[in-house]
Amino acid sequence: MAVTIRRAGRQDWQELDCIMGEEIDAGHVPGLEIVPLKEEEWMEWFDSHGSRHPVFAGERDGRMICWADLAVSRWSYPFDHVVEATIHIGTEGRGLERPLLRFLEQQATALGYGKVMMLVRADDRNLLHNCRCCGYRDVGVLRGHGFYLGRLVDMVLLERLLSPNLEQLREYYCDHYPFYQEYFLRQQQALEEEMHRNGMIRSPQDPSKWIPAPREVPEESAGDTMEWEPIR
Repeated sequence: MAVTIRRAGRQDWQELDCIMGEEIDAGHVPGLEIVPLKEEEWMEWFDSHGSRHPVFAGERDGRMICWADLAVSRWSYPFDHVVEATIHIGTEGRGLERPLLRFLEQQATALGYGKVMMLVRADDRNLLHNCRCCGYRDVGVLRGHGFYLGRLVDMVLLERLLSPNLEQLREYYCDHYPFYQEYFLRQQQALEEEMHRNGMIRSPQDPSKWIPAPREVPEESAGDTMEWEPIR
């Protein structure tokens, strides 16, 4: 049966929590939780997901069987093009790992991201295998990174490089950070000055291209003419 993916919201928290409970029972919840979240914790979690950090629910016959999200990066503004992904597969959704990962990649690209990162428990061989098959690259192993059921577990950090639209990223940084708008303006002014010094102008047909400026040829005056007598 086909799976329908839609945006999830606060009203879906109980179904999301149910799938997480199934993962907890199976011992492979991505976040290493050992008890379900409380309602207020879910609401805080949704508050951290804005328009660029959506939550998706996968349904079959009207029943949610998996969900995934693109979460806020833990780094500062230079890394706004990086997003962290998580997928949650319920008992009835086994086998949907790769389609869900590819769907998240498409959504991340559409939102202007240049990289998707994931943190996967080192002994979750199924998810690691599916991530690698979808083009994720191992960055490294974080030793003793998570505390789970009284022991420290290793986590594998993976990354998936996308093809970002640099013009879209530039517009994003200008819209969100005034100092970047000032930087690009200074950069553009410096380019204009350098091109003009080198005798270049913008093409009237395509302003994004530079062409040599037309050279003015001085008119000859009558006083500059000379007559030559043939040699005898």
